Amino acid sequence: MNIPLKLFLFSVFLSISFGEISLLFADAQRDFFEITTNTLSPFCPGVSLRDCQSSKAIELKEQIKSDLASGKTKAKVLEDLFARYGEELRALPKFGGIGLFAWLAPLVFLFVGVAVLVFFLKKSVK
Repeated sequence: MNIPLKLFLFSVFLSISFGEISLLFADAQRDFFEITTNTLSPFCPGVSLRDCQSSKAIELKEQIKSDLASGKTKAKVLEDLFARYGEELRALPKFGGIGLFAWLAPLVFLFVGVAVLVFFLKKSVK
């Protein structure tokens, strides 16, 4: 093989490798953002982990980053967080069990409210 062809193949290999690395990094960044946004801080009550600026929260965020960088999945990182600090860190309830009620109750109340409104509007028109 001649040198220009070798250089071309090497540059293609490098660009593919760095492209894959950047995609993995982007996935880790997205997972970190989702985890810290959808998890309440155990150190700042009522504040997402992303917004909490306590030193312990910063340490926890660094731990999450390193876990994701080492190849842990988002689900595994969340499982470890909830096992360590408890389910009350969930900013959003699970879509199952009692958490299903939290997701469906607003829809039920909206439906009932619309039905009551329609009933009274029909009654007042007559």
